[in-house]
Amino acid sequence: MSSIFNTVVKFHLATPLLLRAINWAQKDDPNKTYPLLGRLRYVWLSEDYQNVKLLLKDGPQSWTDPKDREALMAQIKSHETFVSVEVYEEDPCYIIATFRPVLYIPGYEREFTIDELFEHIKELDQLMEDPRATVAFGKRGAAKITKDPFEIFHEALEGMKGGDFPPDVKKLAETMANVIKSKEAEDKMAEDLKASGIDGFEPAKFIALAVDGSGTVQDVTDKFMEDQKKEEE
Repeated sequence: MSSIFNTVVKFHLATPLLLRAINWAQKDDPNKTYPLLGRLRYVWLSEDYQNVKLLLKDGPQSWTDPKDREALMAQIKSHETFVSVEVYEEDPCYIIATFRPVLYIPGYEREFTIDELFEHIKELDQLMEDPRATVAFGKRGAAKITKDPFEIFHEALEGMKGGDFPPDVKKLAETMANVIKSKEAEDKMAEDLKASGIDGFEPAKFIALAVDGSGTVQDVTDKFMEDQKKEEE
């Protein structure tokens, strides 16, 4: 399910500005105050356009290394604009961190004030609601910056139930179908070899795959096994 989520929930156009507003993983931050990006999945604003919210796939049931998870949580809670952090109940792989940006960070240059930024984002939201925005943002336009990413996800699922599949999801489905066929063929080969009295060929018991936002699939089985071994140690 997370593969589909990554494919249909695209980062908002304002994401770089919001990350800059809270000095999150900014390369030009002179003090590298908050250097960790985390497994960032989405960035949005609270309904009142005051708080920046990060969806991170670094929850207690994620694949993130426990040490990295602890370091990220420390960065979240020590952030000067920290408001709250919570585990997403429906899927403990995710956490939601909330921050209320300050107007100025000493020694860190920004080309806007927070008030100006949020005002421009409101204007951007209004633009995206205009039907003419589909020319610039595509058939689906762009989600409001205050829209919860899981709401975006569930709406996309409803659309797919009605046969409305985004191109990236079609690409993902085709790739996954090929992976499944390949695995089935490998299992069948192993069975036929054993039936012929030939041992030594063992098919993989499982395959770990990573999917990027465009629906491209990458085999990460070896890395997954290495990470599992490290955790056991």
